[in-house]
Amino acid sequence: MTTPFLPKQAPKFHPGLLTELQSNVSNDVARYQISLIPKLPPNATIHDNGCGFGAATSEMIASDTIPKDSTITATDVNPLWLDQLRQSARDENWNDRVKIDIMDACAVTYPDASFDLSVTNFVFTGLKDPIAAAKHIQRTLKVGGTAVVAIWNDISWLEPMLAAHYKTRGKEAPLPPALCLSLTVEGFVKVLADAGWEEEKMQWEDLTVWLQTKNLNDYVRLSWGFLGMPEGGWTVEDEERWEEALEAMKEGIRGNAEGYREKDGEVGLRMDARIVVLRK
Repeated sequence: MTTPFLPKQAPKFHPGLLTELQSNVSNDVARYQISLIPKLPPNATIHDNGCGFGAATSEMIASDTIPKDSTITATDVNPLWLDQLRQSARDENWNDRVKIDIMDACAVTYPDASFDLSVTNFVFTGLKDPIAAAKHIQRTLKVGGTAVVAIWNDISWLEPMLAAHYKTRGKEAPLPPALCLSLTVEGFVKVLADAGWEEEKMQWEDLTVWLQTKNLNDYVRLSWGFLGMPEGGWTVEDEERWEEALEAMKEGIRGNAEGYREKDGEVGLRMDARIVVLRK
């Protein structure tokens, strides 16, 4: 079996790359979501659905508004991210509060009415069957329970990454698979409606967060290396034009006056989330 080509400049994949790529934003969104959640009952049961490395789980455990006797079931389809969450649970002594399972958000196997709260952050964009996932959230919630779901509405560095792709690969080049994943707010509203959620039980919120990084060069290298791989895998030409791609991306990021800022030695990249609170 031939080993896939990897440009010498590309970061070597490890689960922690997602943590670096998302920086503070997943935690910032989760903290805001917690402020929207109605008071939970004692011994509340919570589902962190598509948990990734556990940003929402960690924020709920740290929050004074989430009952300390609550239990969190964290699920994801990616075993590498779950391994990272298990390590965090061991390091932070969460094991008595967190159960970790590998599970597809489109095929949740928990019984009906299992949870008082369900949290699903930045998962729907990449799902094969988002309607099924929305139905499972509703099915597994208890009557009177709450679900909070977040999707990205705008990411300031996405257009610059697309510009880097077209500049180094040509206007006709297929988009990298990671950049083909999209779900508009309008499309997401339709998903919820098709899954049976009633409009009057939806509360919509907009949230702007700023991804903080101390080094734009490092972040651009990481994001291009994580998301920029073309259909069919990296090529020698990608290696040869690697720096050209990064420069194009940085130029686009810095040129976005509303999406880029420098403050106190850090760079901020704007990301806009759309959050919905659903009540059953």
